Amino acid sequence: MGYKKVYEISLALMALLMLVSPKLITLGIILHFGITVVGLVKRKLVFGVNLMNALMVLLYFTYLVGTIYTNHPDIAGRYLEYKLSLVIFPLLFSFKLPGGLSLKYPSVGVFTGVIVLMILGLINSISLFVDSKSMSSFLSGHFSYIHHPTYFASFAFVGMLLVNYAKEQCWLGCEKWKYAILTMVMILGQVLSFSLAGILILLIYACFVFLKWVRNRFGKFIFIIVLIISPVVLLLTLSKTPGLKIQFETSKTFVLEYVSDPIAFISVEQNYAQGDEVRLIMWTVAALAFSEHPMGVGTGNVDEKLNQLLDDYCQLKMAAQNYNPHNQFLQTAVEVGVFGLIFFSSVIIYAFYLGFRFKSVLILFIGLNLGFNSLFESMFQRQSGIVFFVFWLCLSALMLLSTNNKSCKNV
Repeated sequence: MGYKKVYEISLALMALLMLVSPKLITLGIILHFGITVVGLVKRKLVFGVNLMNALMVLLYFTYLVGTIYTNHPDIAGRYLEYKLSLVIFPLLFSFKLPGGLSLKYPSVGVFTGVIVLMILGLINSISLFVDSKSMSSFLSGHFSYIHHPTYFASFAFVGMLLVNYAKEQCWLGCEKWKYAILTMVMILGQVLSFSLAGILILLIYACFVFLKWVRNRFGKFIFIIVLIISPVVLLLTLSKTPGLKIQFETSKTFVLEYVSDPIAFISVEQNYAQGDEVRLIMWTVAALAFSEHPMGVGTGNVDEKLNQLLDDYCQLKMAAQNYNPHNQFLQTAVEVGVFGLIFFSSVIIYAFYLGFRFKSVLILFIGLNLGFNSLFESMFQRQSGIVFFVFWLCLSALMLLSTNNKSCKNV
């Protein structure tokens, strides 16, 4: 095998390990580091900084600065360890193959990883179903027990994007049925994860694909009409689909109650069995904490500060649960302040920029996937989320900015 193939296979191994066995990702990183060193010695790689890598490192730097005024050095040290991917992958992907990079092997790593996780999840669900006879055994945390359901839905969504990219590149041949089967597997993974945010981003992508087809098939006028009515159709789908209908109506009720008087909503101890109540309260206290500490409360101090505010607003039971803000933008803002928020947001904005510049649906929707899910979950608080998104954002940027990929199109 040539060096390029070995390099890309090592990427595939990392893409696989971060899904099926997150604890072993360190071995994959060490292997790829060794291959990178060999490439430098043999002059197979060239050094080149890009903005995506720089933004990731700057984001990590804000967490490093936040340790200076932490009240919990042990927690801060653990967070710095979790977030090391913000430095490691930008460093590794600052060295590129002069002839360009293919995502074929890393994509196969994701396909394999998602399929393995789905098989394990279905085995676990069947075992639970035998005991409980409940169809809920096949949904949410019962199905996705290795990763948080929202995270697994995100992984499967990126897998679906990569299947579409593989189809355009004819990596598995030109038979459409192969890509159709893989796409259905990735969609099934998202549905069984039963994450509302995951379902919403899937519907947004489906609307994007449909609108693109309408634009190409019927022209601009029909496209504008369909574009106007699409949000209505999306809302009707959410409000009428069994299962989602309950979540949609519950969310609507809480939001209306919250909007009428936010402070009153968080000042009365809630029967917070529903996740939407938790999110509304946590978002509010996180926003209050950020307004008090625009430069951040310090790395590892978020739980302490939010619990203090929850106590002040009589949310004693919630304080005992040590909930995070359930929003990565607020999580970053509270912890490391306005600069951390700027760098995190800039990562997503730069992904959008690259998507529009290179007409790359792949990196555009990877960025949207991270940004949208970060509105409802703290996606960078679990190591699996940090590793996955930093890896794919840095790798996609490297692929697009490589010499032979200037005209690269992901449709």
